[in-house]
Amino acid sequence: MRMAATQPRPNAARRTRCARLECCVRPECCARPERCVRPERYDRRERCARVAVAFTLLELVLVLAIVATALAVAAPSLRGWSRGSQLRDAGDQFVAVTRWARSQAALTGAVHRLELNPTNYRVLTKTADGFSPIASEFGNVFQLPEGFTLSRLSGENATADPGAANIDFQPNGRTDVAQVRLTAPQGDSLDIVNASPAEGFGVVALNGVAR
Repeated sequence: MRMAATQPRPNAARRTRCARLECCVRPECCARPERCVRPERYDRRERCARVAVAFTLLELVLVLAIVATALAVAAPSLRGWSRGSQLRDAGDQFVAVTRWARSQAALTGAVHRLELNPTNYRVLTKTADGFSPIASEFGNVFQLPEGFTLSRLSGENATADPGAANIDFQPNGRTDVAQVRLTAPQGDSLDIVNASPAEGFGVVALNGVAR
């Protein structure tokens, strides 16, 4: 008696794998691909794809912990960089104002004076009635950043001298020899010096270290 030929049945493990995963992403692998084209099968495929690329809650917590640790380590140096940048900017502005006062004294033939105060400074010009404010933007009061102080130093030990709070710029280009110190709230300092009457002011030291 002739026995009817039987179709080979797919491996059980393959069917299980197809039902669980491969139908989601590879319908052609199934023994019955028509089962993998139903709408719910497409939904299942999308869910499987999302699961394949998603992070677990534990992984997210670990990443957040690493980021928080890195920020905690970097924060002090970032704050120090910000303070140093403010100090340098204040010093550059002071030097620019002194150069303008010197050039204006030579241009107008009138003595110009830089009036120093603990938290600000301004440029005055000599008139018949004494020293008066200048009618320009350089005649405004230049305010230091909050917490910063300004002092003129004197003597070999470079100590603050409250009595010598003015710097004069002569029409012949000569300037008072002076050393000025800008001090930040945290104690960082910037020294600005005019070492010779014929020279101009420049930043020479940051926190006591020559530049």
